[in-house]
Amino acid sequence: MYQLAALVFIAVAGAGAGYLAQRPTIASNEGLALVVHEMSTYKDLEDVTITCDDNVPIGAEGARFACTVTNDHGDVDHLACTIYRTGSIACPADKTERSHSAPKSGDTWE
Repeated sequence: MYQLAALVFIAVAGAGAGYLAQRPTIASNEGLALVVHEMSTYKDLEDVTITCDDNVPIGAEGARFACTVTNDHGDVDHLACTIYRTGSIACPADKTERSHSAPKSGDTWE
């Protein structure tokens, strides 16, 4: 009797784990913005505001999301980022759109 109960418990636990493994993890705006800020391009800049997509589902194949980075001068970067299966995140420079709303003033973004 105990063996049957143990086998049923193992089967239910395995099925539950399999179900949960198929569900995507959800990344929040704040978490993604923090990771993007810590990337080498923005790490030393304190006068930036970063806003990313909210509730990004991260599946077995990774995820894609977008962020907007604005500095105090009004310059805006639109980033297209990818989270890979390995957990690494990349926002390639060739996928970044930059717009300048302020005149050139010698700041580091020009």
